[in-house]
Amino acid sequence: MKTDEAWPIIREHGIGNLAVGTAGIASLWVTSFVLPVALIAAIAYGAWGLLHIASKNRSMNENVAMVSDFWLAAVLVAYLFHVWA
Repeated sequence: MKTDEAWPIIREHGIGNLAVGTAGIASLWVTSFVLPVALIAAIAYGAWGLLHIASKNRSMNENVAMVSDFWLAAVLVAYLFHVWA
């Protein structure tokens, strides 16, 4: 990209990551946060993985990010099933 048109989206994405990451860190001390943060993160990582699939010209870095996104989503979903089962 040669312009700054993507900055608002990047900024919002970063703020979302900061918010969820902060809640995740807080869940180390406030255990009632663990389940909601795991659900939110599972949805986010799954959605990010799907966005990588939709990318027509994925680079090797995007492929690595896609695999790690789906791996993290799967771990979180397994945790959620474990807790809810």
